[in-house]
Amino acid sequence: MPDSMSYLGAATAVAAGHGLRIPMADWDDADSTAALEHYPPGVPLLLAGPIALGADAPAAARLLDAASAMALVVAAGAAIADAGAPAWLALVLLLALRGITTAQVTALSEPPFLALTALTLLLMARHPERPLRYGTAALAAAMVRYAGGALVLAAGAWAALHAGVLAEDAPRTAPRTRLLRAVRAGVLAGLPALVGEALWLSWAARHGLDAVRRPPHWTGTLGAGLVEGGLTLTEHLAPVGLGMPWRLAAAAGAAVLVAALAWPALRRRPAGDPARRLLLASGVLVGCYATFVAYAKAFTWDDIPFDDRILGPMLLAAGLAAVAALVPAWGEASPPARRAGAAAALLWLAAGAWQSVAAVRALYDERWDYLGPRYLASPVADWLRGPGRGVTLWTTDPAAVFFTTGRPSRLLPDSILAGDSLALAHAIASRPTAIVAWKDGFLPTVAPDSLARALGLCPAIEAEAGGVWLPRCPR
Repeated sequence: MPDSMSYLGAATAVAAGHGLRIPMADWDDADSTAALEHYPPGVPLLLAGPIALGADAPAAARLLDAASAMALVVAAGAAIADAGAPAWLALVLLLALRGITTAQVTALSEPPFLALTALTLLLMARHPERPLRYGTAALAAAMVRYAGGALVLAAGAWAALHAGVLAEDAPRTAPRTRLLRAVRAGVLAGLPALVGEALWLSWAARHGLDAVRRPPHWTGTLGAGLVEGGLTLTEHLAPVGLGMPWRLAAAAGAAVLVAALAWPALRRRPAGDPARRLLLASGVLVGCYATFVAYAKAFTWDDIPFDDRILGPMLLAAGLAAVAALVPAWGEASPPARRAGAAAALLWLAAGAWQSVAAVRALYDERWDYLGPRYLASPVADWLRGPGRGVTLWTTDPAAVFFTTGRPSRLLPDSILAGDSLALAHAIASRPTAIVAWKDGFLPTVAPDSLARALGLCPAIEAEAGGVWLPRCPR
């Protein structure tokens, strides 16, 4: 189901005092809304405040996007400034990462999640001895997006690694003491998430929400996902108009060059050096996030795409790590090497920014699907806002109904049996109802025109964008 419908619909319900409920249900449900089951509550709760103050749902989403983008730039700028690079470079870097830039103009969970990822990483690098601080930031990320569980793992791993190995007094401390300190720090980093998750699951159980994760099972899709993820990363490492073999070669060359330049300089830095610490913290976060999403792809959700949305936090951490790695190398490089490095960096930044701007322009041209004219200005939407007001709806796309009218609806079944057909016919005949079809539904359903004929319904609207069928023929 579209994430944006669930976030904005649940936020609207919270603002109206109805709790975390989304504006859709199964075809045979008594209510046309359902409990928020597939997503954590963070984004709806963040959006509910502006909606309660009078903003409509899309405006609240734009406000959250703007605030999240600002927080992301500030946190990323502070992280690289600590490492010795100019803070403004964060804005340029984020603009060059297409997956980060496009996320900021969507009504999804990515904008606040990326901001919280940057905040968690900043706190990990700046205050490694304060596990409760970055553990709390990781909890906030997990309440916004379930992938935030990777940040909880990263916070615990980083706290244990720093306390047991990277602390300045670690070489002079007994192994047993270091082990105890590592365990204590890891537990403290994970404590906010343990408490927060327990409270959320308890509240969800009391209110009938299904917040329990899927039981593990082998999906058999990890290999294809890794290939897709590799291509996504390659497109960001080599944002140029070349064939994929050339892109792979350019991406591999860029990664090797950064490592060759940065590693010798970093090795000469002391353990507490900010650039070294940011690099190591970023590496821990990237490793934990990659492991987390790979496990999810392999054992829970086979349809997780390893695209810009999923890999955005890795791109963010990797970009900050590259800056942190190159800062020491830049300070030790000769003038010719600096000029060559600056030229290569400017070329990459310009190519990435060009791709980002093109992707954002395409999103605005399409008006992000449901807010575009093919939905808002369609004859189906006109009917829903006119003669269809107050009618109970069964549809191929509840998200389209919600974004064009703000109303809930029931999703048509994916297939229909004889008994189901009778039940649906009785439900339609018992109240003012309509079957609403859109050209592109987001889930497969039974063909609405065939179902309408089987139930003896009459067409009220037949257009390229979709159609409407009623129990009684309009006169």
